[in-house]
Amino acid sequence: MSLELEQIKLGTPPLGKDGDTQRMANDKTNRNMSAIQTAIDALTSTTSTQGTAIQANATAITALQQGLTDAQRQFASMAQAYGNRAINGGLEVWKAGTAFTVSPTLGAITYTADCFFASQLSVQSSCYVTRQISSASGHSYYSLRTQRAAGSVGATTNITGHIVEFALMRHMWGGPVTVSFKAKCGADFSSAGRSLNVAIITGILGDQSASGLVNGTWTGYKSQASKNVVLTANEQLFSLTVPALDPGTGNIGVLFSYGVTGTAGANDWWELSELDIRAAMEPPKSFEAMPVPLVDLLVSRYYRRYQGGSFSAIGLTNSARIDFPGGIPMRVAPSLGHNLTGTYAYPPDANHWALAAAGVTYASITGGSIASIGAADYPALGVFAGFNIPTNELQLGANIYIEFSARL
Repeated sequence: MSLELEQIKLGTPPLGKDGDTQRMANDKTNRNMSAIQTAIDALTSTTSTQGTAIQANATAITALQQGLTDAQRQFASMAQAYGNRAINGGLEVWKAGTAFTVSPTLGAITYTADCFFASQLSVQSSCYVTRQISSASGHSYYSLRTQRAAGSVGATTNITGHIVEFALMRHMWGGPVTVSFKAKCGADFSSAGRSLNVAIITGILGDQSASGLVNGTWTGYKSQASKNVVLTANEQLFSLTVPALDPGTGNIGVLFSYGVTGTAGANDWWELSELDIRAAMEPPKSFEAMPVPLVDLLVSRYYRRYQGGSFSAIGLTNSARIDFPGGIPMRVAPSLGHNLTGTYAYPPDANHWALAAAGVTYASITGGSIASIGAADYPALGVFAGFNIPTNELQLGANIYIEFSARL
């Protein structure tokens, strides 16, 4: 609110006869005092409203801090043993596979390396992600390549992203956050000027999704920092810093994006490696690589894939329950995915699965549908089929998988 006061005309000195009369001066003084009081009242009301909002936000933040589950605390204590908050920042773990076609649906999410995802901001079906051998200086073995298929045409924005979940955020509030990474590009990289944009986005008060990040619908969506970097054929280190992270930040999202047009050449790609997100003003002097077994354990909070092998099963009436190895608790109750299609042959070949009882074999199990019946801390699978035998084993062919997803 702006405050405009009336000026009293003093007139020409020394007598000021051409100035305001005493009555006019007093009248202006009265109006000014009234305007000042009105401004004070408005400011008091606004301050009170803001104070109430600040207090409510602080209360919500405190509730979130105190409301962390034991599972969240245990996960945070393991992950925070290292300064890097980017889980799988070294791109060592790829449980879902090593090659992915990015969904052509506008703003849809394709999960790639564990804790990473890809998306497109216009419809184009010729973008894919693959695992590559990194050229980084010995700290990370793999890199993530995003590439347009040779000969593909059209304009789109390709996105690669990573999200830090809330359980790892609260110790970063109020301080600086630096994102660093290494990147390079192919000879035909079609971004204008070989430019890649990196942005640090935050949301507030709890975990939000990759889809919400890409489509800009996070609650409290805020671009904290952004810049364009120019890629070359040689790997370079880049960094971006937020001087002070807002208290109450629920997630940090890091988005890498670039726009492309024209026809793609054979080497229209860029590669990401050694992503680091930490509470600091500067990037680390060298990449802090976590032991791969620890990374494998940490990513199981978000995604588990069981492919090939045998698992114990409990026979029930016309159904069986299969319990899978545990690990650390998952972030939330997981959704279930699988490729249990085709004939249920026993013993299964690479592309089939089977249920077996001790000492019993059978040619097929008719019918069949499955559902997740597990809690977040102990995924389990209910397999429903047309049989009634004391099942004790589920066998998956080498190409058959069952997955549990609690990914952001």
